[in-house]
Amino acid sequence: MISSVEAQFISLIISTFAGITVGLLFDLYRMINYYVRPLKGFQHFMDLLFWIITGLAVFTILLRADFAMLRIYTFVGISAGVFIYFKLFTQYVLKFYIGVIGTAIKIIRIIIIFSILPFKLLYNLIWTPVNFLKKAVIRFYKTSISKIGSSLKKDTKK
Repeated sequence: MISSVEAQFISLIISTFAGITVGLLFDLYRMINYYVRPLKGFQHFMDLLFWIITGLAVFTILLRADFAMLRIYTFVGISAGVFIYFKLFTQYVLKFYIGVIGTAIKIIRIIIIFSILPFKLLYNLIWTPVNFLKKAVIRFYKTSISKIGSSLKKDTKK
């Protein structure tokens, strides 16, 4: 099936966008790896998952654009897209990802604090009087023992 030059050019442009998508996914993967710091065994699983997701994304883009016909300009476009992405956009996207992840972490911390706060208040409400009573009982016990001990000493001296 022979494609027109215009269709091939559009396919090249779409392949370039597929390469940019690969770069976006790779930077997302890098950020997840940086914040999660997975164990070595899980790292291999994440690598495999990254390539499966990336392959499916590129395949879907190429399938919709050119019925997944792989020509040399498809590979050139994907390579050019990855190159363009890493030369022009990666630093800005990484800053954006860091901002989004930082904001998400702050929101999660706030949610955790507000979900734990009622339990802390309830704990303090219950245990503060209990601790006060415990200290009072211990103080009473010590003073009683010392008084009994001193009265026993007086009785033994007689």
